[in-house]
Amino acid sequence: MPVSNLAPGTYTLYLLTTPAGSFNKFYLWSTSFDAELIGGTTLYAQNCSGCHGNIATSTKLGRSSYEIQTAINSNIGNMGGLNYLTAAQVEAIADALITQIPPAAMPTGQTTFSYPPTDFPVVDSTPSNMRPVGVGPVAAGGDSAYVQLSLGRFVSPIDVYLAFNMPADASKLHVMMADNSIQAYPYQNLLSGASLCALGALPAGIQPWKKGVSSVVDELLFDAPISSIPSGVYSLYAMVTAANDPSSYYLWQTQFGGSAAPDSAALYAQNCAGCHGALAVSTKAGASASAITGAINSLSMMSGLKSLTSAQISAIASALAVTSPTPIPTPTSGIYPHSSTWYSADRSYVKSNGTS
Repeated sequence: MPVSNLAPGTYTLYLLTTPAGSFNKFYLWSTSFDAELIGGTTLYAQNCSGCHGNIATSTKLGRSSYEIQTAINSNIGNMGGLNYLTAAQVEAIADALITQIPPAAMPTGQTTFSYPPTDFPVVDSTPSNMRPVGVGPVAAGGDSAYVQLSLGRFVSPIDVYLAFNMPADASKLHVMMADNSIQAYPYQNLLSGASLCALGALPAGIQPWKKGVSSVVDELLFDAPISSIPSGVYSLYAMVTAANDPSSYYLWQTQFGGSAAPDSAALYAQNCAGCHGALAVSTKAGASASAITGAINSLSMMSGLKSLTSAQISAIASALAVTSPTPIPTPTSGIYPHSSTWYSADRSYVKSNGTS
């Protein structure tokens, strides 16, 4: 058994021998040893360096605990032999691997990054390369969602905010609070003429999920089969600010869908209603898919929607389509012509010879 599997402390071992069937006489030997708390760097050296090299130059830098555990469970590269590692030990190894990545610069403006769903988080020292939220097998069309957040170090302490949107309550943004409770905020209360992602001015009550963080963050947030959650599009947001200063931030957005067919009304509510009003009274009624795509690519306040697929944009355009109803003629007294046929005003009888 690896010493790393033992809780820290002093362990005493005893061996007692006696004549068969009698305890009147005996020999008793005892010995002790101390098991110290072994950190992730030592655990990596014991269990991983043989295949992946010294931790400073490891081929697995930045790997999250979820990714490591998945490889163990699936016996990828014969890693099934590490199944004796506890969840805490796997997390310690992941933290050590993430810590090796140089710290990222602090945000100096309000910058949004969108990326398509990815199975595992990507930790990097460059914010534009980061993909802090991984969604598990559903990213590749699988039947499970494992939402994992992984962030490396920054040059100064940070506050971390988390939020999500779900089709069952599409008009609200659900924000994770410091005690892991969820607070729902209507989009109209969050946004006043700003884009969906412009969360720099936080409404009253919203607080960081983690405050004053100076180490790595690596946590599994959600784990469920897709069949157990309502179908539709789920949007996930992670935001990093300087500690106690939300005026500048990095905001990452990704999405995954629980059904193949996009829900056009839900997509509009999640991504557009905050700025353009409810669907029934939208200021963008009639906007085409090409117009929406052009705005996303050219307008900075809409850049946060670049994770939308072409199918999702088409669905939003479909929801915004304005169909002109066929006009109903206003009846007049008497008769009126229609080609060579004449109708009465109430269309109750027809004469085709031009007489009433």
